[in-house]
Amino acid sequence: EDVVVSEKFHGTNARCGCINGHKVAGSMELRREPPKDGDFSKSTYWFPWSLPSVVALLDELSKSNQVVELFGEVYGNSIQKGFKYDAGNGVGFRSFGIKVGDKFLDWQDFENACIKFGVPMVSVLYKGTFDMASVLALAEGKTTIGEAPLIEGVVVVPAHERCDPKIGRVTL
Repeated sequence: EDVVVSEKFHGTNARCGCINGHKVAGSMELRREPPKDGDFSKSTYWFPWSLPSVVALLDELSKSNQVVELFGEVYGNSIQKGFKYDAGNGVGFRSFGIKVGDKFLDWQDFENACIKFGVPMVSVLYKGTFDMASVLALAEGKTTIGEAPLIEGVVVVPAHERCDPKIGRVTL
C-alpha cells in the first residue's frame, strides 16, 4: 500500500474549522470557547485562526461544504519546554489533515490545498510503498523543523484515505 510518513513532533493537537458557517476550534475531542477579547493569537487552540493562510483555506472550503475541519499541531517552547522547533520564542502551527464532511481528504488533495493557500504542513519524510524497516529508521534521529533535541516519531497514513471497521480511520 502506498503511504505517506510525516514527522510527529511535541506539541498539542489542535483542530479548527467551520460548521454551518461558524468558526470552531478545539483540542482532539474538546471544543474550546473563543477568547473573550477575540485575539486568536493568544489562545493555544484558536491560534490557527490567527494565520491568514488558515482563514483563507477554511473560508474557501466552507463555501461549498457545511463541515470543514483542519487538523494540526500547535507547538513551541511554551507548549513543550525545550522544543522550540522553528517557532522561536512564540508558537507555530503545522497541519496534518483536512476533513470535509465526514471524510478526510486523500494526502495529495490535502497537500495541494495547503500549498495553494500557504498553510504550513508537517514535514513529509517519505512517500511510497509501506516498508516497516524504513518507517522505523525514519523514527530515529533529529527533527526536520528547527531546534529540538530529537524527533518524537512518525505518523503513517495511507496515500488514499480509508477506514477499517474495527479501528476507524487508518493511521499509525
